[in-house]
Amino acid sequence: LSGLMTAPDLAIETASVKSKLMTASYAGTVKLGENPVLDGTFKADLADAGEVAKALGVKLDAPQLFKKVSATGTLKGPADKLALTGISASHEGPDFSATYKGAVGLAEPMTLDGAVTASLPRAGDFARALKIEIPGQNAVEKIDVAARLNGPITTLALSEIDLKHSGAL
Repeated sequence: LSGLMTAPDLAIETASVKSKLMTASYAGTVKLGENPVLDGTFKADLADAGEVAKALGVKLDAPQLFKKVSATGTLKGPADKLALTGISASHEGPDFSATYKGAVGLAEPMTLDGAVTASLPRAGDFARALKIEIPGQNAVEKIDVAARLNGPITTLALSEIDLKHSGAL
């Protein structure tokens, strides 16, 4: 503990939270005050992301699709404009797997700058679970996609898109 009494700096070796649904940790500094400032690293593992979303009151169209999520990275900046960099995140589940490597800015609007991959072993079933109708849905099998994401979430740009389909179509 150091700094001013009105805005002390906390040096945290490791702060951890563990529950049935998730394990998370943070190591770094926190400058307390009206708008706390963080500078450190995080690690999070969610056993069932759909259940975590429900517990946090986040509505997902198909929470049963979201399973094991792991993420690591760096947090830096004021809480209302937090920047996450060096992110390495992954999702593993029976319906899809995905990875994201890059950065996320949490100021309004949220921004992304990174690379994403996704693999859907039964893409037609996945679309159906999200209530998306596509032509030939029963014949759509495995889809793999990779792309770069860049910009604000409201006008996100995708580039370097690599899409592969295997199956009946």
